[in-house]
Amino acid sequence: MRWVQYLMVALVGATLANFVVKKTTTKLEEQYEVILYTLSLCDHCAVFETDVLKNYKSHALAKYARLVHVNMDDQGQGPYILKTPITNVPTAIIMKDGKEQARLNGLVEPAFFYAFVRDETVP
Repeated sequence: MRWVQYLMVALVGATLANFVVKKTTTKLEEQYEVILYTLSLCDHCAVFETDVLKNYKSHALAKYARLVHVNMDDQGQGPYILKTPITNVPTAIIMKDGKEQARLNGLVEPAFFYAFVRDETVP
């Protein structure tokens, strides 16, 4: 079943994997957070949580940016100030010093997610 969801992402392309890349200066890694927004009834969110969320703490990128999971059922958009509202889930947002730097919308392959985080946070 999971391969069908990944195939859907490949077919839809940029619609689900819409992201903004803005390079910033490379300061200390403690300033970065990856905020992952999900909903309980979202099948894509469940896949993303299984493939990425459970493994992120042990991944090498965790030392550059901690991951914060925001369940929108309970927390809405959380305490973060975003450039634009969350319109689809899952959505991963890179925050630097409390400000949104980049956004990745929709279900993507774990390797694509990790490349996105690496490109935005690793000096």
